[in-house]
Amino acid sequence: MELAYLMRLRQIEVRTLTRPDCTKYVDGVHARRRKGSREQIVEWSERLRAAVTPALPSSVGSVYVLHDRRGQPITKSAFDSAWNALISECVAEGDILERFRFHDLKAKGVSDFPGGPADRQQAAGHKTPQVAAVYDRKIHRIKPTK
Repeated sequence: MELAYLMRLRQIEVRTLTRPDCTKYVDGVHARRRKGSREQIVEWSERLRAAVTPALPSSVGSVYVLHDRRGQPITKSAFDSAWNALISECVAEGDILERFRFHDLKAKGVSDFPGGPADRQQAAGHKTPQVAAVYDRKIHRIKPTK
């Protein structure tokens, strides 16, 4: 969840994140975007480093950050099952008020990114303002007519 939010990643981008993506560049993590978005290096922050570091050791020597027992990337089906179980547990325990989709984490990361629409577009890796606008869900404050 933290990687998706901080790096504004889609589920497939989280599932295919590799250890070299996290260690090759000194200044950040390589975000290999899909669906025509631009690849990026997401600069290190304390919070991003805290999310990545525990995930780097692998008991099976996998190249993937999230992997199964054989070292292969987590399948969409396995990921979805784990996500649904986690969200159901969080709702039942009162940790969250309502269910949300994993993809909403990317939108939240885009919406919370500081700056204007062009900054959020760049942060999301989107090539056009129209696509970026879909992910910017923050309610904008404007002045009333005088």
